[in-house]
Amino acid sequence: MEKKKMPLIPLRGLIVFPYLMLYFDVGRKKSVEALEEAMLRDQYIFLTTQKDIEVEEPSVEDFYSFGTIAKIKQMLKLPGDSIRVLVEGVSRGVITDFVKTEEYFEVQYQEIENPNEESTKEEQAYIRAINETFEKYSSLTKKIPQDIVFSLNSEKNPYRFCDMIAPQLGVSIEAKQSILEAVDVKLRLQRIYKYLLEEIEIAEVEKEINDRVKSQINKMQKEYFLREQIKVIQEELGDEADNLTESDKMLDKLKKISKREDYVVSWWDYGYPLRYYSDTKTLIDGLKHKGDVNFTPSAILTQSQFQEPIFPKPQQGRREQP
Repeated sequence: MEKKKMPLIPLRGLIVFPYLMLYFDVGRKKSVEALEEAMLRDQYIFLTTQKDIEVEEPSVEDFYSFGTIAKIKQMLKLPGDSIRVLVEGVSRGVITDFVKTEEYFEVQYQEIENPNEESTKEEQAYIRAINETFEKYSSLTKKIPQDIVFSLNSEKNPYRFCDMIAPQLGVSIEAKQSILEAVDVKLRLQRIYKYLLEEIEIAEVEKEINDRVKSQINKMQKEYFLREQIKVIQEELGDEADNLTESDKMLDKLKKISKREDYVVSWWDYGYPLRYYSDTKTLIDGLKHKGDVNFTPSAILTQSQFQEPIFPKPQQGRREQP
């Protein structure tokens, strides 16, 4: 493998694989300088990934030594001195030495090219298993375009297949980096298959949670809708409960609590609630009486049967002295 020199850009939260075309924005001064230097040469740039995206000014220890050699296809200057660049991954590369680190990063690297050889039956078996699993993953997540699924189904080259499917996985940067660093294609296939199975398990759990939450929300919405319908119907027809008088409501409450019909509230002409001892449901009193024969209603709701004899009867026929 021939050693070459090339400007380098460390990316944050992004890994570029061979055969992949994508846009990204460049804003840091060293990265802009490296990009401009690459355009003055042959338009090739070495792309690697930062280990910690929070580091604003990375040093040589802050990014992976394994990366991708990419061809710059397009550049567009943005407001604020940023540049949007379109690149196409070409091949893997590993950094062997740093040539410049002050104005911009320039590295010496070794290119890792894919061997031109026929795939084995085991590799084809992995490709088939991964394709079947990836289709299931695609149907669960609903995030994979169908043209990518079709392209993968028609791809028989295991090296190209791995680099086409790896960017589509919703795995961590560390997991994708481990796929990029796997020089042996069989190891790449094994890692992709392993990560894909794990992602399906996560996607199934997420779907179960989403379905459960959706069901609960639908139930709450249905109950709310029915309650609103009931309100409208009651407003149209008139709610009988709203037409009850206070005495009717109290009588209904007493009927639910009392085991017998011994205690009934009767509203007198003066509007006083009366406690009385009687087996009848009504109390007719056409006589005048003093306020001392009216009793407070505090005991009406709680008196038990054995206490009945101690209750005084209403004193009818008692008249005021002239």
